Amino acid sequence: MCHLVSGGDHGAAQGVARLYGPLLGVIPLALLFEILSANFPNLYSVLLGAVFIVIVYFVPQGVAGLAQSGWRALRPAEKRP
Repeated sequence: MCHLVSGGDHGAAQGVARLYGPLLGVIPLALLFEILSANFPNLYSVLLGAVFIVIVYFVPQGVAGLAQSGWRALRPAEKRP
């Protein structure tokens, strides 16, 4: 994995409000980068850009925010006094 972190887009796409957000988000993006660049050497930048657009548009809070909201939905609501 020569290009594990190739730019600042990873942190911005994965939610900078949480410390673990960019760390969780860079792992699947780095793997996707390696897969796309190995299988589609001429198109990987276009495909990776499309993935960034989809993430920013459909998951604006990032992967960590999506996981956190899913965790809140699965937990039973606490009773308030």
